[in-house]
Formats: sequence, C-alpha cells, structure tokens
Amino acid sequence: MTRQPNTHTQEPAAAGASTSAPLPFEPADLAQGVRVTQADFARMTGVSRQTVSQWVKLGKIRAVYPDGSLDPARAAREVIKNTDPARLRAKIFRVATEDAAGLRVRVATLERELSAAKTYIEALINALPGMGISDIQIEYLEWLATGESVDTEEDSEPPALPLFEGPAPADTPEADPPP
Repeated sequence: MTRQPNTHTQEPAAAGASTSAPLPFEPADLAQGVRVTQADFARMTGVSRQTVSQWVKLGKIRAVYPDGSLDPARAAREVIKNTDPARLRAKIFRVATEDAAGLRVRVATLERELSAAKTYIEALINALPGMGISDIQIEYLEWLATGESVDTEEDSEPPALPLFEGPAPADTPEADPPP
C-alpha cells in the first residue's frame, strides 16, 4: 500500500489551539468500556486494594462486572457520590469531594429557603380573604405565586381577572354621555 502525501493545507492556529489534525474518533469514546482490576483501580486512586474491596463490599462502588473488574470512570463517580467527604482520604478524590460537599451544603440551604418562601406565600394567600379581595383575584394571585392552577382541570392560561371594577374613568369614551 502506498502512502499519499497530505495535500491539504492547514490554516494558522489561534494562540493556545492545537495544531495537530483532528482525531478520527472522539477521545471520550475511547475510554468507554475500559475495565481495570480492583488492584489497578487502587493504584490509580492512590489507595490500598483492601480499601477498594471495602468500597465494593459497602456498596460505594456498585458497577462491578461479574469478573470483579471496574469501569474506572464510573467507579470514581460512585465513590465520590456515595462517600462522606470528611472520611475519604484518597488525595485524587479530595478536590471533587470538597466540591461535592460544598454543593450538598448549598442544596440544603436552598431547600430550606424554598420551604420558608412557600410557607410565606401560603400565609400571604391565606390572609387575602380578610382584606376584601375577591375570590377570582385571590385565585389569580395563587396562580402567579405557585404557577399552578387551583382548579382540578389543567389551565394553561391564568384565570380571568377583572382589572377594574366600578364606573369607567371620565376620560374614556364609554364614560361620555351619548350625544
């Protein structure tokens, strides 16, 4: 088989961009399906083989093939997800677990704030009938506050709200007496 010279010309690359030709495959696809032994995974993560065996036994790593091998990317995600960050000593996971711990704290804070906001909205809506607001206006405010219809049927539009009740303003044509 003869090799043909590369006839295409490359344009100058931007600063920091790769100057090599693009690969004929996705590099992420290359790593899929890779299996390693538990001992290899232990070496990759800087922990003992017994630690990896304990992670499997405790269910911190669930994706174990029948032959005992692991997908290293999936196993690493499972360890980070299923382990208390304060107890995980593997240096390779330290940054990821610190990020995960920070995100868990943020989620818990946001859930508390959401619960408090829902309670506040509910208290406001419950106070509206005593303020002389009509039922249709209360229903409209509930719809705005929750994004859900209070009726049993699914409404895609807000309920009709009378914007103005009473006599029409004097500067509109309806208010002028007929000629």
